Amino acid sequence: MAVPSNGGLGPWNIAVMFALSLFGISDSDGAAYSIVCWSFQAIILVTTGIFGAFYIMASRRNVKRRKAGIRNNQ
Repeated sequence: MAVPSNGGLGPWNIAVMFALSLFGISDSDGAAYSIVCWSFQAIILVTTGIFGAFYIMASRRNVKRRKAGIRNNQ
């Protein structure tokens, strides 16, 4: 991840391919595995980011409603 790239797509895949080749796994199988793993990681990252954004928006709305309710009751 130290090499500047888009989400580590190139260097990370090459590193995984190299690591798997040390165990006797072919480059094509290593490339397929690294692409699948990177894709799942990216999907999970984007999904949790979207969920987090909606959660923050909803919690801020609830805080504003509570503050408005406190002001109205006083």
